[in-house]
Amino acid sequence: MQKIIKNIRDSYRHIPYTLIHRKKLIELSYVFLGKKKYWLHDLDKVIMYILIPYVGTKVIHKIHATLSPHHVKYFRGISKVDKIQAILDWESARYTKPDKPQNASETLISKYPDLIPEFLPTLEELGLISQYKKAKEDEQKHVNLD
Repeated sequence: MQKIIKNIRDSYRHIPYTLIHRKKLIELSYVFLGKKKYWLHDLDKVIMYILIPYVGTKVIHKIHATLSPHHVKYFRGISKVDKIQAILDWESARYTKPDKPQNASETLISKYPDLIPEFLPTLEELGLISQYKKAKEDEQKHVNLD
């Protein structure tokens, strides 16, 4: 019973966190695409936090990630729309999630290096290629220091 109560409490606490993240992603879509897009981004998580909070945030995140193509850990060969959403998701996280301070390029390099060739054209299209080059330079500096 204690676990269920904890899960419910944690789920309800994640609602504002997720809504703030969604808002930032939509704002960034305007910055990078010239129009506000991705209105449904992570909305399924908010709904699950409300309707099935007792399963806990980790289970809810896992359900969401396995059903959402912008979570590249679970999907390969995703559409351009989902690539853009993934990049905006990574970029917005640094503004809204203290535990995820990396920008989109740093996230791509550190967590998904195998996807770099697939994502580079989209980064370039969004104007984030200079961010990518700087992140790669910083990575090289760290490698050279070791």
